Amino acid sequence: MMDSKESITRKPHIIFLGQNGFPSGFAEIQKLRLLAKGMLHVGCRVTIINRIWMLWGCPEDFEPKVNGVYDGIDYIFACGSPYRPKTFFKRSFRRLYAYLREFYIVCRFARHGSIDGAFVCVNLFCDVIRYRLISKLFAFPIVINIMEQRSAIVFNNNPIRRLDAWLFDRFVYYFVDGILTISDHLSSNVKKFAPEKPYIKVPVLVDLSRYQNIKKVGNEKYILFCGALVYMNIIDFILDTFELCQNNNINLYLVVNGHKSLFARLEDRIMKFKKRNLIKIYSNLSDNELTKLYVNAEALLIPLRPTIQDKARFPHKIGEYCASGRPIITTNYGEVRKYFSHKDTAFIAEEYDEVKYAKTIDEALSDPILADKVGKNGKELCRREFNYLLYGEKIKEFILSLKEKR
Repeated sequence: MMDSKESITRKPHIIFLGQNGFPSGFAEIQKLRLLAKGMLHVGCRVTIINRIWMLWGCPEDFEPKVNGVYDGIDYIFACGSPYRPKTFFKRSFRRLYAYLREFYIVCRFARHGSIDGAFVCVNLFCDVIRYRLISKLFAFPIVINIMEQRSAIVFNNNPIRRLDAWLFDRFVYYFVDGILTISDHLSSNVKKFAPEKPYIKVPVLVDLSRYQNIKKVGNEKYILFCGALVYMNIIDFILDTFELCQNNNINLYLVVNGHKSLFARLEDRIMKFKKRNLIKIYSNLSDNELTKLYVNAEALLIPLRPTIQDKARFPHKIGEYCASGRPIITTNYGEVRKYFSHKDTAFIAEEYDEVKYAKTIDEALSDPILADKVGKNGKELCRREFNYLLYGEKIKEFILSLKEKR
């Protein structure tokens, strides 16, 4: 038990539960990292409890340990190792061990009275229930970080996953104390299903310092798309669009990651195009390498589809693209409608249509002066709306207000 003086002077301690593999990973991990850095900036202590090992290659400046500090953020691998075990038996044992040790770590923090709130970073309804029970047991509030509408994702022929996704979207609000949404669509779901539940909307987040010392160099002209190969239908759309572009002096760079079978499919698809010699594939780039590609691109591609999935989400790449100072080329759906305007802060095709998107690309490439202006305006928009430093105090106050209500 802490005395009153210690409880007043200590930093608020926020933990992250349910995440796998920090600091390695894609959009969800990157937003988590910036949420944590924002709270560190306003005087919080943050601990990320990874359930299992790193799922992707580790960053260049990261020395993997079971417990450590990265970018000022305390982290723990509850499974006992940052590395993926080689055998199925060891992986199964580590997963089970992780559940037990995660509970022990939370118990240890709670016993010292040092948990002021927790972010729950999961997308399975059963995991939310488990963390609700833990939070009740140790009397701290939990906030769910919702970045997509689960039921809008295609799970092929997996009825259990489809059921879990429906339960998540419909009932998750009742098992948490607060909600972090990323889009107006997800915020409207909160108002519809749990109007009394506190929530806060936080858009894509960006660390602008990452782009400070990157200069535009080189003579090769290219447009770029960066994304996961699981979005193969979007990549197919971009390839079809590129084939239709009137500008034949521009290259297309695809920065993609995913299973090797998907790479084989992509390579086979590219070989069918007349412009195949203008298409280059990149993968497993460092943050620095990727940033240089962004800054040197003529334009950056991020078409959103007219689907519930794209209406609900807010791609992390939009923020990163804007921070580079190069113009983005997108479509008029989802959060794009809220933040961007055509020929001012982005080039926007009115529909998700190959012909119209190709015309928008040609429009951007035909006027370099306008493209530079749009890119600069997009970066200023990023500075005003997506800078992670703007949200630390808001999130801190939100979590502490939930603690006071308990």
